[in-house]
Amino acid sequence: MLKPVLGNNQEIGWKGEWYNGQLNATVALFQINQKKRPVYIDDATHKNGGYYGTLGEVRSRGVDVEISGKITDDWQLFAGYTFNQSKYLETESSRYLAGTNYSKHTPKHMFRLYTDYNLPFDSKKWSVGAGVMMQSETDSLYSVKQGGYAIWDANIRYQVSKHIALGIVGKNLTNRKYYENNRVRTLGINNFYGQERTVVFNLDWKF
Repeated sequence: MLKPVLGNNQEIGWKGEWYNGQLNATVALFQINQKKRPVYIDDATHKNGGYYGTLGEVRSRGVDVEISGKITDDWQLFAGYTFNQSKYLETESSRYLAGTNYSKHTPKHMFRLYTDYNLPFDSKKWSVGAGVMMQSETDSLYSVKQGGYAIWDANIRYQVSKHIALGIVGKNLTNRKYYENNRVRTLGINNFYGQERTVVFNLDWKF
């Protein structure tokens, strides 16, 4: 039986707010260390040709930046960026070398932007929104790469009355083909496409 993984997290950050708390921003620097991670050790003398041992030590470090809230009474915004770099610090495995990325399926760069705006006519019953999620390329344990990509969304909403609203939400409007982030993707196995372009009509009824 393998020993449990040991780890520690460190984080330092800053938070600011403007317009009486309607607009907020955060910046966080983080580092995550883990020891005794199981790694596969090739061993020709072993009956199975190798074994798993708790000889892996890894580190993730990066920065997370977010801003969210109201720019004006009619304009809402969320923006976020994450930088994450992961690597093996120590390993006895010939497959996973020190200095190489231990979390290949995690994008190094990720950016999110979403906004929503109340249109200045018809008593502001109409609102429109749009957003994008962008990430850099990823890989897998078996070197099946996924290039960087962007997913674009949009929505429109009409407030019929105090209790009823109609909306249309479009996801992945460009119908970008991409694989979901998956650590064990390999040729022909465990490759799952992300959500294709979808358009959903909503009816919200509040009592």
